[in-house]
Amino acid sequence: MNERLGKEHTDLLRLRGQVAAMRNRNEELAKLRAAESSGQRPAASGGGPFIPAARVVDAGLATPEAAVQALAWEIINGHQERFNQGVDFDKFKEVMHEARSFQDS
Repeated sequence: MNERLGKEHTDLLRLRGQVAAMRNRNEELAKLRAAESSGQRPAASGGGPFIPAARVVDAGLATPEAAVQALAWEIINGHQERFNQGVDFDKFKEVMHEARSFQDS
């Protein structure tokens, strides 16, 4: 009897988690539909507003957002030297190596 109750309790918790996830997805979908119907382009979650390639500028390196826009501008406009100034390739290699080590373990 206790085993059955434990299994049922586990199933109940799993189902509650699934319902919560579905509710969150429903809310996100409703927001996307509302933005679409109003003609707005929703921003990616956690990010700033969408910037079309034609409006990307060299925004400098003062903030992470500015740095990403500057790197995009450098790629779009073929400024390899400026791109190399904004990217620490040694640190990039180190982070990638750590990520691979973590993934392998």
